[in-house]
Amino acid sequence: MTHALCNAHHIRELQGIIDQDKKEWAKELIELLQEMNRKVNENYNSSLSKDETNQYRQKYDKNLEKAQKESPPPDCSFY
Repeated sequence: MTHALCNAHHIRELQGIIDQDKKEWAKELIELLQEMNRKVNENYNSSLSKDETNQYRQKYDKNLEKAQKESPPPDCSFY
């Protein structure tokens, strides 16, 4: 069985990052998730075109790159 979180859970986690760490990437990711949700809901067939999906994927990936720069994982070289 695969476990997944809905965007409401993601947004709550991201809001916690904003509240605690004041990270801009988290705010931008919330805005992107909400934009994607609005776009899907606007479409009659409730799906995005391949081009739209690719555009959102690129925006998402750029946001993750920004997150890695602003919030790099801890140095675990001591293990």
